[in-house]
Amino acid sequence: MRSPTLFVFAVLVGCYGTEPNPVAFCDLDSACIDPRFPYCDIDGTIGGAPGRCMAVDCTPMVFEVCTGDVALVCNATGDSYDRTPCAGGCNATDGCRSFCVAGMAQSCTNDTLVTCNAEGTATVAETCALGCASDSPRCLTFDPSNGLRAALDTAAAEPPITLLSGTQIDTSAGTVNDVMGNPVPLTSMRIQQADGSEIFALVGERFTIHNTNVTGASAVAFVADGPIEIRGLVTARAAMGVGGPGAGACSGGDQDQFMGAVCPTLVSTGAGGGGNAEAGGHGGSRSLNAGAPLTTFTPLRGGCRGGHQRDPLNQIVAFGGGGGGAVQLVSATKVGFVDTGQIDVGGGGGRSTAGGGAGGLIIIEAPTVSFGGLGTGVFANGGSGGGCGLSGVDSGPNTTPAPGRVCANYFSGDGGTATRSPGSGCSTNCSAATCPIVYGGGGGSVGRMRIVTRDGTFGTSGTPLFSVKMSTGQLVAK
Repeated sequence: MRSPTLFVFAVLVGCYGTEPNPVAFCDLDSACIDPRFPYCDIDGTIGGAPGRCMAVDCTPMVFEVCTGDVALVCNATGDSYDRTPCAGGCNATDGCRSFCVAGMAQSCTNDTLVTCNAEGTATVAETCALGCASDSPRCLTFDPSNGLRAALDTAAAEPPITLLSGTQIDTSAGTVNDVMGNPVPLTSMRIQQADGSEIFALVGERFTIHNTNVTGASAVAFVADGPIEIRGLVTARAAMGVGGPGAGACSGGDQDQFMGAVCPTLVSTGAGGGGNAEAGGHGGSRSLNAGAPLTTFTPLRGGCRGGHQRDPLNQIVAFGGGGGGAVQLVSATKVGFVDTGQIDVGGGGGRSTAGGGAGGLIIIEAPTVSFGGLGTGVFANGGSGGGCGLSGVDSGPNTTPAPGRVCANYFSGDGGTATRSPGSGCSTNCSAATCPIVYGGGGGSVGRMRIVTRDGTFGTSGTPLFSVKMSTGQLVAK
């Protein structure tokens, strides 16, 4: 500590060092307003006279003295002291004593983990979203499905990410660009799945996602240590014959129809719709020509495409509608749909007499999940089959089936929704022996969503809309 210098009043000349102003008093509720005397010596530790405003000349950022359990440290400009409370007491030599081992967990009870701070001077408390472990003072965690554990392990060290309206994600190119086409700085990982497909995983401490469009061949995942908030429409859907991210020509929807395969003449009997939560709609007069339902959530993949219409030489003459995409949300704390937060993984419409694509897959894994307000929802409707010489209709982010085509001679199947099975491209009395002029394609099935939380439930408020087959499960805490 520097020795105080004598302050002498004179008629014409004055100077000051670390000395009190003899006429300015202060306490915790009244600050020192004279810039020449900025420090309030509350208890007289510096100058000996309590409650005096003082001039200070000290070495910046150097510990000066203890006053009880408070360390006085010279401020950055060397003209006052910062008061630092010491949870472990103040040492006259070097200031605050270590209160605990820096970074070490102290206890975990009643869903609250207490950890020593980075300086070892105090403890900090955090809420354990899955509760406390019994083997050591730590919060329980979980292993996300589809190989996303490594992404979750690194998420806490990443910055928080906000995807503003107009963001474009291309999972094939591995790019995330804002509405102006500029790259959004964030960490991404490619996760290889057992079937050879990939997940393009975006990693952040937390995510706030506004209107965002996702395209590409790979499924997409958003992985965060903190909350994930969906505040706009996230589209990962098919557009006609182009599948959404993570959709493919899976066996459930690869039920192509050959012209003349059933009837003796080369008439179009229509291809089946893609399957997902249900079998796709029958196409034409072939009673089994429909995509089979999907039953697993691993690997992460979207809906199956609709069946193509092929000629006798195996050439595609009408492409089936693309399957909806695959999206996975993983958070160590919570996922919330707020404001106009929605996800659409709908299927595409089939061309001509081809089948409609099935809706996709959404997986949400977090201790808590909630949907709030009037504008939130999840949609995974199937596309309709083609017919009447026209393409089918892409599904939309709503609860209404994509309509099939209707004309004088034939029709095609509607797309499936949460409350309606996909429509057939053949009439009620069609059979293998029935060969009308032309039959249309079947509609694609609705997609699926699985929500896995701490207790197997999720919250809703307002009137969120869902058009998806939903299942729930409980996280396996570890």
